[in-house]
Parts: sequence; C-alpha cells; structure tokens
Amino acid sequence: MESNKIEKTEQETDELEVQQQTETEESVSPVSHGSVTSDAYDMESEYSEDEADEFSEKTGIKVDYTFTGDEVRQGLKLFQKETVYKKNIIYTLILAAIFGVYMIGMATQGGINGFTAFICVMCVSLIALLWYLPLVHVSKTAKSIDQNPVMEFSMEIYDTGVRIREENGSFILHYGKEITKVIETGTLFLLCAGKERLFVVPKRCTGDQTDAVRDLLKPGIGEEKYLVKE
Repeated sequence: MESNKIEKTEQETDELEVQQQTETEESVSPVSHGSVTSDAYDMESEYSEDEADEFSEKTGIKVDYTFTGDEVRQGLKLFQKETVYKKNIIYTLILAAIFGVYMIGMATQGGINGFTAFICVMCVSLIALLWYLPLVHVSKTAKSIDQNPVMEFSMEIYDTGVRIREENGSFILHYGKEITKVIETGTLFLLCAGKERLFVVPKRCTGDQTDAVRDLLKPGIGEEKYLVKE
C-alpha cells in the first residue's frame, strides 16, 4: 500500500517537473529563426529549408549577429509603426465612429441608456488595448532578451535574398517575397518578413562590411521598399 503511494507520488512529481520544464522552454525566449515577432499574437511563419542551394554560385556576405534588448526595442518600435500601427489606426477609426454614433444617439435621447453606455465604454477600452498591448509586447520581448543568454545567429546576404543558418539546417528568404521591406537606421538593418517577423541585424556586427551589405539589400528589395530612418 505504502509502496503504491510512493510510486504514485514519484510519478506525479515527474509529470509536474516535465510540465514545468515545458512551460519554461515555451516562455523563456521570444526569439526563433533569428527573429522576433511584431506582437504577442502573431503566429510563427513557416519557412521552407533550402533543399537546392540556389546561392552556391553566388558571392554573398556572411554576418554573424547578436542583438540586445535595446536594439530589439528600437527595431520593434519602427517595425510596429510600419505594420501594427497602420492596422490599429483603421480599427481605432472604426471604433471611434461607433463611439460617436452611440454618443450622438444618447445625446438626442436626452438620457443615459445602459446599453449605449456599455457600447461606448467598450469602444474606449478596445482603443486603449489596441495601443497598449503592442507597447507591452515590445517591453516584454526586450526584457526577456536581456535576461537570457546571448544568442548568436548567422545570416548570408545575397543579391536576391538571404539565408539564415541554424543548428538544424538553414532556410532562405527572398526579397519581394518573404522579405517585404528593409529598414535602415543609424545602428541597425531591419529585415521585415511580412507583417509578422523582424530580423534585427546591428551594424556593429556588419563592421567594415556595412556599405557592402547596404549595396546588396537596397537594390535587392528595391528603392521603394528600402526605408531609411534616423
């Protein structure tokens, strides 16, 4: 009897440890594939591995890069302005219009209607959340990166795309397809993969090759999609 209880207790303890380890692994780092997400609700993009080495006969630039919490904070804020903020502006205008309609209706009725008041409060609350949550995501992501060991990634930059190398293989992102925009600041190259993921490459990691990296990225993505931010 006591033996069965001991075995059951040990089994429950093992299951609890496995569960805690899994939860820790899932929440420790917001970084995957050498990039970060634009907000907390973006699903991770699927990138196919490069089965055929299309860059085998091309000359590229290899950059081994790391990023700090401050660099990710700066990059994500710019990235959100180009993606999340534009979407939030549209939602804000819609909610503001609904708020205005119900407020006008409540004013013409000459009294406070419970349902109308509820809708107005909900509109204001949703507008606040739309702008608050992206800021929280940036703060949490930057904090998590600073609290975890430094992670190093490898990127090879070519005239038609880039290759990201990982422990388990590599994958290719093409300009104008997976990579939809490139943003350059005084200290960073930011490669935007759609509206979901951002590759932050600090210029301190490109060193003497900074100009050469720019000469590949700018014509590759095109003048219209290459943004320079001071």
